Amino acid sequence: MKKTLLKLTTATLLVATMAQAEMVLSVQGTNVEYMNENANGVGISWGFEKTLENKIYSSITFDIDYADIKNQALTDYSGNLKLGYSPLKDLNIYAIGSALTQSYNTTAYGFGYGGGISYNITNSIGIQAEYKTHTMTANTYEYDTSIATAGLKYSF
Repeated sequence: MKKTLLKLTTATLLVATMAQAEMVLSVQGTNVEYMNENANGVGISWGFEKTLENKIYSSITFDIDYADIKNQALTDYSGNLKLGYSPLKDLNIYAIGSALTQSYNTTAYGFGYGGGISYNITNSIGIQAEYKTHTMTANTYEYDTSIATAGLKYSF
């Protein structure tokens, strides 16, 4: 009963917070570490963000990242919950909880965590940098992967 109540409360808080949120679209450069290989790539992210009057920052985003490792496509799809603090009007520092699907030779699934920082240059344009690490499970093995991104975001 307590777990159900906690889930319901969390879902209600997220929906209420995001009801008045701004939609965000971002394009970023990506560095992915996959099975001791590093690759640079590109990514796109969209979602919603909101900074409350008490300076609490929250966001829900969905990312697609692409990188090339040894002439093969590495594709990541992730959903992210971000929660943090806005110490200055346009600066947000936050923690990230993330669920990831990663496709390369096989498809793997995993959960991870990370952190990020964003700064709004204008009301609509900002910059952001994030780092996430995930523990992935494929058919018969597990591995860790990490993703670092930096890019521009547009709010509307």
